[in-house]
Amino acid sequence: TTTTTTTATTTTTTITTTTTSAAVTTERPGVYTTCDLEPLRGVTQVVSLDMSHCVLSSLEPLSSLQTVDELLQIRNITGLSTLTGLEGLRKAGSLTIMQNEQLVDVSQLTALSEVTTQIYIGFNHALLSIPSAAFQNLQTCGTLLFHNNEELSSVAGFRNLNEVDGLFFRYHDSLVQVSGLTSLRTVKQDLTIMYNTKLANIGGLSAVATVGGHVFVFENDELASLDSLINLRSIALSATFRGAGLSTLYLNSLQTVGGTLDIQWCAELTVLNLQSLELVGGDGLVLEQNKKLFTLTIGWENAGTISIDHCDGLSSLSGLSSIRTVESLTISYNQALVSLSGLSSLQSAGNLEISSNPMLTSTAAMTGLTTITGSLVISNNDNLVELAGFGQVTSTAGLSIDNHLRLTTVSGLNNLATVSGNVILYWNAALVDIDGLSALREIGGTLYIRGNFDLEDADALAGVQRIDGSLTICSFGVGVVPLWADSFVSAKTEDACTIACKSCTCPTC
Repeated sequence: TTTTTTTATTTTTTITTTTTSAAVTTERPGVYTTCDLEPLRGVTQVVSLDMSHCVLSSLEPLSSLQTVDELLQIRNITGLSTLTGLEGLRKAGSLTIMQNEQLVDVSQLTALSEVTTQIYIGFNHALLSIPSAAFQNLQTCGTLLFHNNEELSSVAGFRNLNEVDGLFFRYHDSLVQVSGLTSLRTVKQDLTIMYNTKLANIGGLSAVATVGGHVFVFENDELASLDSLINLRSIALSATFRGAGLSTLYLNSLQTVGGTLDIQWCAELTVLNLQSLELVGGDGLVLEQNKKLFTLTIGWENAGTISIDHCDGLSSLSGLSSIRTVESLTISYNQALVSLSGLSSLQSAGNLEISSNPMLTSTAAMTGLTTITGSLVISNNDNLVELAGFGQVTSTAGLSIDNHLRLTTVSGLNNLATVSGNVILYWNAALVDIDGLSALREIGGTLYIRGNFDLEDADALAGVQRIDGSLTICSFGVGVVPLWADSFVSAKTEDACTIACKSCTCPTC
């Protein structure tokens, strides 16, 4: 049954049939699942059109089609090499072009100006490029998604598109460049560029300023630079940058990241510039396993959490000179780090951990630090000989100094009066005195001194007036419990020192 209604501007055709080769109205007028396009010749508007799993060499009968209110799907059509016939298409709810093994050309979609929901182009293994003429009038689009088009080497179209809901380039073996999308300024949801093994250039994204969701850029082995994102200012959620070939990362304009900013496993990364950074949420800024990183610039003045871990090319922290306060700072396993000089402007920290930096000899650069509200952990720095730079700090929530081969004194803590948690001095082989802790008066947790081979006494702690936790003094050079400790030991229901020292050689214990 064929019913045709004609007005001055629109011709709408509804086809109802029981055969599978003709157009079929499934639930309501204007909804088609068909590969027999002749009945649609002259039709200008349909609700949806699904052309899937059939043999079809031309879309020419659709040459009058201008509007598809909902879905236009061109899927798994054998014999289709171009989209000739869709030159007049101006609007679609969503557009899916996928699994068309012979499709090589989509440049016919020049008049399309609006796609409400999504454009999905995937698994078209003969498609070589999205030329500059393709989608040249598209100004409004929901999500734009390119997925696993095996031979796709270039995306040059979409030059007038200025806003999308989401943008995805995923799993392409031949994609070399994204030079289109030059007007795109806003990605309202996620921006994902991942597993494009030959992608070397994303210059078309240079205008992007705002991403309203996550940013994922990782495992694009040939992508050496993200300089094209130099105008990116804001990421609402988290951001992950990871890639074996990534060597420079200039995010000079980036000011805010609502979630974690994660830059990891960039084996060739040498330069990272975050000079405009003002805010990072989530787990903060995480820099890990960037083995060749040697130039790091962070403009974050009042920082949240920062972790610099396994960045073996980093010899100094000079690029951190803008930081005044930090909620948590971890500097660990950086094989070439010799100086903390970039932290001379740091005034206040929550938790501060400096650990496993084998070339670090001194902490003296921390002279501007006045407040530590969390714990101070100095651990396993093989060549650290002095603990300096903390002379203005009067209280912490915890103190742990452990596993050092050459540390001889803790003189840099000479004004520390209160530790609300534990105090741990453990396995510092060359430590000869702890006179730097002579101002300590109150310990809200445990006092644990053990395994410091050359420590002869703990008399510097004679001024301690309160220990709320247990007491362990069992260093190889300390043969007796200091007299000042008697009151603390006898106040326990059990002899804390004796309990802790059952397996050691302290004679009196």
